Amino acid sequence: MWNTQIVADKIKQGIDFRFILPVDYEKPEEFKPDRDIEQRTKYLESVDVRILLTDKEASLSFPAKNGQIDYAAFMSTDPVFRRWCSDLFLNYWEKAQPSVI
Repeated sequence: MWNTQIVADKIKQGIDFRFILPVDYEKPEEFKPDRDIEQRTKYLESVDVRILLTDKEASLSFPAKNGQIDYAAFMSTDPVFRRWCSDLFLNYWEKAQPSVI
């Protein structure tokens, strides 16, 4: 799903990552997060979209017929699209439960 070392390094540099994962997601064995990463993770019963946001662009993808996330995504730097994706992410974030540490 993500390169755990890159995420850990970026968090140490002050970049904010927030993940919403399905409750049945199994983290890779090598993923031994520090407390900062765990505090940025919430869980939902299921996650049926993949949203990636930066301060300049957004990406949105939906499940394929087999239920897995389709990595073909809608991507744009358009501020309206980015705001829509941000609003959608925040909607899910508010519904998700914080991880248990």
